[in-house]
Amino acid sequence: MAKEVLIRENFPFYNGQDFGMVEEDTVVQLAGNGITMWNTSKRMCENIDAVDRNGYSTIATSLKNGLLAATEYGLQPKCHIFDTKKKCELIHTFQLNTTLKCLGMAFSRCGTYLVIIGGVPDFRISIYSLENGAMLNLPESKLPCNYKSFVEVHFNPKSKDEFAILADQALYFYTLKPAFQQVEQNNEDEEGPQYILEDAFRLEMVQFLPDDVPVSEDNPPDGPIFFTSFKWDNYNRVHLCSNTE
Repeated sequence: MAKEVLIRENFPFYNGQDFGMVEEDTVVQLAGNGITMWNTSKRMCENIDAVDRNGYSTIATSLKNGLLAATEYGLQPKCHIFDTKKKCELIHTFQLNTTLKCLGMAFSRCGTYLVIIGGVPDFRISIYSLENGAMLNLPESKLPCNYKSFVEVHFNPKSKDEFAILADQALYFYTLKPAFQQVEQNNEDEEGPQYILEDAFRLEMVQFLPDDVPVSEDNPPDGPIFFTSFKWDNYNRVHLCSNTE
């Protein structure tokens, strides 16, 4: 019987933050003013320096598509999206709908959408379309919880139209729906304002609260239930971790 060998990888940088994967053997993490990509098979390290400013604040990765998104520090930050399968080519740069750094991001599994959670003072939820190179036309939607309670955001791996935001005491499920927006159009030949309908989207939300967690009468929790992380699997099941058994 073959003996399984476990290899412990020593990362060149580790600051206690979460890391992402862009290939089965490539780990990505914020490091100093840039981003470090550690190829565990080749045992090689590659660094991506910040394009315009003094470092990045948030990253998101797409394992299936080899995409890496990074948002800047500072006022009026931008987001840069790199294609790691093309030697980290910069393929998208766009302005975020937030005044300061964003709190979190996530790619849809297909790599079509990038959901962005804005930080202070906007806390706006935005979705960037990589196919169209623009933000989706959405009504203004705010983070549904206190920003200090925000934990993470993920897409449903089976659908680019569903994502969830986790707070320490709630899980918010969002569904992207088609809609229309009435837009005023100026026409010098017509009297009075003229309106047309443009394609847009809207968000529907339902929430899962600690009160919805089934608890044993024989072993009730000692205090409030707090959520710590969640995973949305390919069978459309959500695995939610908490501080209770």
